[in-house]
Amino acid sequence: MPDLGVDRAAGAATSHRQPRFTYLGPEGTFTEQALYTVPQAAAAQVVQAATAGEALAMVRSEAVDAAMLPMHNSVAGFVPDTLRAIAEGPRLAVVREVVLSIEFALLVRPSTSLGEVRTVSGHPHARPQVAAWLAAHLPRARWVAARSNAEAARLVRDGRHDAALAGEFAAQRYGLVAAATGLQDHPEAVTHFLLLARPDAPGLDGDCEGLHPSGRSDGTSMETGEGGGRSDPGRGD
Repeated sequence: MPDLGVDRAAGAATSHRQPRFTYLGPEGTFTEQALYTVPQAAAAQVVQAATAGEALAMVRSEAVDAAMLPMHNSVAGFVPDTLRAIAEGPRLAVVREVVLSIEFALLVRPSTSLGEVRTVSGHPHARPQVAAWLAAHLPRARWVAARSNAEAARLVRDGRHDAALAGEFAAQRYGLVAAATGLQDHPEAVTHFLLLARPDAPGLDGDCEGLHPSGRSDGTSMETGEGGGRSDPGRGD
């Protein structure tokens, strides 16, 4: 893997200023769920970013202290938008790695039955994780990629698509209901998220080293999910 421009985060002096974070939004993404496993996030100012590039632009311009972004899924591989955003600017530091187990729900408007679903939307990484389920239950449905799973849910709410693959927790935020839950062709599937900051970001202490060519801070492979230094709070993208 090429040099990603990510260093070990040096311990910074404690700051009494309220931390500022961003994440790949909108509300209801697995990335938001990952961010709130970080202790400082509970008291932080948090803003959403529409893309990984927008999130890291905020970090590099010092509009926020750090950004939580999806980096790698054990089924679908690395997230191209995140890799591009890292490569397109000055080096950043990994402050924390979060690993979430992934299960999806098929979210629809309350009036929509499974038999009426003609379009299904979600983040491109969602589709490979539920391809067998979609082929078995919605073989005629057309797949439409979205910038995030929560963005797909918002588009369903707005009537643009019939169904979204997202976390079940996103249903209430967008006035949707789950037509199916616990969707995952690969029960062991996990997504790795990185909290990225400028190396001199105030009040942030790094617990991950810069990425090795294998993709993990400790030199083990993200594909296996083995090795220490991760947070795995439960099922969630």
